[in-house]
Amino acid sequence: MLTELDDPNTDIAVRIDAHDAGGTRTWHPQRDGHLLLNAAPPASTRLAHTLTETLNAHTPHVWMVTVRPRTAPTFARASDNDHNPVAVMDSVWRFTTQRKTLIDNGQATTRDFTPAYLVIDSLDDVVATLRRTCRRSLQLLSAIADRGHLANVYLAAVTDLPAQDAPANPWTDLNATRLATDPRRRVEQR
Repeated sequence: MLTELDDPNTDIAVRIDAHDAGGTRTWHPQRDGHLLLNAAPPASTRLAHTLTETLNAHTPHVWMVTVRPRTAPTFARASDNDHNPVAVMDSVWRFTTQRKTLIDNGQATTRDFTPAYLVIDSLDDVVATLRRTCRRSLQLLSAIADRGHLANVYLAAVTDLPAQDAPANPWTDLNATRLATDPRRRVEQR
């Protein structure tokens, strides 16, 4: 995984290698919005951790949520050190809401904020767990998916669903709120 910075303060481009996600992809969060990658189970965890480490090198605002036990607790940094998916979701939602409020009040613009990222490993496992344990957190995840990019907060979700089982638009499958279609949520295949 390589990182190219167009503008180190506002833009990041992450190139995800073919062996990690089945084909080389480049993700520009500020241009593309949220990221969804499909990878086999061993590769999906490695990919999520590598992506988290890469993003951590460039911003203090990176969270990782997973329902699988972690091998090393070094992936949540600065903004959060809690490994509970419900607590992480609440923390990221509050962070996003604070930024969005400042923007809505005219006190800031999206470009005033350092990009922030929520890495989810694996999306299907996290959504299933939140459906069983805390539907409110699932609603928060849906709100972040819907409005996060307006506050420079982006989701990077890794799923290990077989291709035939993967939803066409996973953000609408969160079953909490209807998400608007936004072209910035596409990921460009190269």
